[in-house]
Amino acid sequence: MATDFFALCDTFRLERDDGKRTTNVEPSRPLSDKVDKVMVGGDDDHEVSCSSERAREVDENVFDEAWERLRDWRDGKDGEASVDEFHSLVVSLAARPQARFQCLVAALMSVQCLDRVALRAFQRLRDDHMSGDVTIERVRKMDRATLESALKTLNLWRAKAKYIKECSEAIHFKFRDTVPRTVGALKTLPGVGDKLAHLVASVSYDESSAQYAGVVVDTHVQRVSRRLGWVGKCDDPERVRMKLQARVHRDDWEELTLGLIALGQNVCHSRNPACDRCPLRTRCPAAPRAVEIDIE
Repeated sequence: MATDFFALCDTFRLERDDGKRTTNVEPSRPLSDKVDKVMVGGDDDHEVSCSSERAREVDENVFDEAWERLRDWRDGKDGEASVDEFHSLVVSLAARPQARFQCLVAALMSVQCLDRVALRAFQRLRDDHMSGDVTIERVRKMDRATLESALKTLNLWRAKAKYIKECSEAIHFKFRDTVPRTVGALKTLPGVGDKLAHLVASVSYDESSAQYAGVVVDTHVQRVSRRLGWVGKCDDPERVRMKLQARVHRDDWEELTLGLIALGQNVCHSRNPACDRCPLRTRCPAAPRAVEIDIE
């Protein structure tokens, strides 16, 4: 089953539904230059040398061909993914009142949750409790218990209700009812880490400066780009983001994000990837040799 668009959010504090235990997830930290080996999870869970893995990153020509194949695959029905429906909702909020705040709430609701489940929950919250729009004032006035009840179909519903309430207060008092523009400022909001900040900035602001948005690196983007050799096995999410952004034009950052997520959801699974169905199998260093040759 496909995982969500924003799985493993860097700074999201996990709270069990029974409220008896809380686990903190620390933000990702850049790898130390002194570290020679790290444990790489998600693929084979084996030790790899960072220096040797950096040398295996594919060259520009191989990347360009694979990127073109990924775009062609996305244009066909096989490239459809649940992330597209949720992304369409987030983009559609641009025409609504307090669009950036609604985008932020939708993003928070989607953490560690299937996109379609988060989509339905947001629509219920908006239509049944918010008179059509999720605004800062309405969230602030809504009591915590009612908000928690509205989010109970989501994973981590209690933590999400807490952060949504705290974000509404922070934006009201600290930012004068305006969702901050930059990734750095967004990350000061409760529960918002690097991935959510880049998502909100990328769909909420039409800016040309790189400080406002970037490639959103979730678990799919990180796993698939590593297997393809587009980034190093030892690269942390921030390094992955910077390397991917350097490989394609800024106008393609969103398409690259959605393409890698779709491939990760539909084909390049964490366990038992369907390499025989992968459109990039002949350009993937991680693909088994048995499927590396295309038979026309």
